[in-house]
Amino acid sequence: MTIARKRALLGGVAGLAGVMLLETCVWWSGVSYLRHRVEALQSRTGCSVVSQRQHAAGWPFAARLRLEPVRIQCEAPSSGTIVGTIGAVSVELAPWHPASVRVLLEGGEVWGVVRPLEEPAKAEPGMQVPHAGEAVRVVARRTGAPLQLFFPLPHRQRGRVDFQTDFMRVAGEEGQMAEHPVTARDVAGYGVWNMQADPQASVLAVSLHARQALVTPWPDRFENVDIALAVPGPVRNAGLFWQALAGSVGRPPSSLVAQSPSKVGSPLPFEPNLLVQHVAAQWRGLKAVWSAKLVLPAEGGAAGESWLSLTNWRLLVNDLTRDSLLSPEQAAFLNRVSEHVEQKQGTPDGPLMVPLPVREGQLQLGGFSVDMLYGLARKAMDGQGEDKTSLPVRH
Repeated sequence: MTIARKRALLGGVAGLAGVMLLETCVWWSGVSYLRHRVEALQSRTGCSVVSQRQHAAGWPFAARLRLEPVRIQCEAPSSGTIVGTIGAVSVELAPWHPASVRVLLEGGEVWGVVRPLEEPAKAEPGMQVPHAGEAVRVVARRTGAPLQLFFPLPHRQRGRVDFQTDFMRVAGEEGQMAEHPVTARDVAGYGVWNMQADPQASVLAVSLHARQALVTPWPDRFENVDIALAVPGPVRNAGLFWQALAGSVGRPPSSLVAQSPSKVGSPLPFEPNLLVQHVAAQWRGLKAVWSAKLVLPAEGGAAGESWLSLTNWRLLVNDLTRDSLLSPEQAAFLNRVSEHVEQKQGTPDGPLMVPLPVREGQLQLGGFSVDMLYGLARKAMDGQGEDKTSLPVRH
């Protein structure tokens, strides 16, 4: 080997070593930045993140910090403490998403509320043992595919986070969420925040789309589910919203149910602090859209006004009758109801609009909760099961 070739080889090795050293410095700087972002979370949001193990990965092209398992704790004044446990969290900086930090949640999440007790605490499944005199009441669990979130690279007073997952199942431990767990596929959406919002803007907002969703025990899937929620400004409403939400989930569901039907016309105590812009879905050609303006009191039990819009209502009734899911008598009854509402609202060719006030956390129709009417309808139809001319509605 000639001297020129040796010098060229040594130069190539030195250059490669220099590039690797530079890559290592850049990678380590990225990992340090991610550690700083995680540590700064508590000072910016009041939520602490604690993990048993941390290790860096992704060299040389991606800076990745992996934490497992993770416990998140957020203090909610006068409403207990919101806690969550996650199997593993990966925080990543990479050239293929240069303007954002990717956060990957794996192993599912468990969310609950910590409240002081006079008796010694008992551990709940999936949650760490709380301190003496405290107990965790599990509220919801999410399982399924990993959940990806993309946060903006710099921390700002206003911004957007995108999220997506291929499959997930959300279930509660008690109440409506336990009776009706939701399974969804191809979920994607985003959330925005604006800590400088005025009363004409939203301080928080979430938009979500799912290709398919199944609500147990309903046997059929809903298609093209769209959800859009917003918390109106000013900024102080965000604190009131989280405090009210924590107060609602921190109370047993039985304490949120009124002992007697509420007065539908009773005035709301103050301006709505949650706007349901729409919850839309399609089922058997029927498109349903629900919108609402709600107040979430700190003591629990949402109140407000809501509206349900149904398109292709008559075609759906005809299809259910043809498939023997509705008896002729039930179909005639539904058609009479739709005709009455259409005549009252003056739009016989348009969608069917049904007002559904919300009182004490329950939808109401004619002064009675929808849950009560649904239960009565199920009992009535179950009683017709022996009558061959009247088949029960599938639910």
